[in-house]
Amino acid sequence: AGAELRLVTLRGRLRSIGLLIVLTTIVVMAGVGGTFFLVASSRGLMGGLPPAQVLAIAGVVGVIAAARSPSSAIAIISETRAKGPFSETILGVSVAIDVVVVVLCSVALALCGLAFAPEEGLDLHFVLILGGQRAASVALGVILGAGMVVYLKRRGPQVPLVILGLCFVVYRCSE
Repeated sequence: AGAELRLVTLRGRLRSIGLLIVLTTIVVMAGVGGTFFLVASSRGLMGGLPPAQVLAIAGVVGVIAAARSPSSAIAIISETRAKGPFSETILGVSVAIDVVVVVLCSVALALCGLAFAPEEGLDLHFVLILGGQRAASVALGVILGAGMVVYLKRRGPQVPLVILGLCFVVYRCSE
């Protein structure tokens, strides 16, 4: 998805993209999470869990529902040969919303853990580690992405092998 995205063309639309991300995420999370909470509470689907725990689970479900597939957006744009500000904005939103969902999922899972084990409290050390991991992930992604761009611009040989190697590096760093 990043290869299809042109940051230069999106600069003028950053406010629109940000607004779309925020509104889409809020509406989907509230709609899906709220519906899950109401149905699970009224039908007893959670085996008698307290409302706070059902709400925590509904929050995680809502965050997962907010995820978008950049590959689907690319496929539709490619299939219809769409060009212009609308297709570029949609692509920007679908790529950026995945980053937002990863962060929100971490937060939702931490809050879910707090709902199921309130005696442990919210550990500041855990929050700092989580923030550090996210920062390291972004830094590694930027470094690997920039390296790949340089490699592709120089028309380096064995592109599939290099991509496979990068996938291995990302895998090993994520353990």
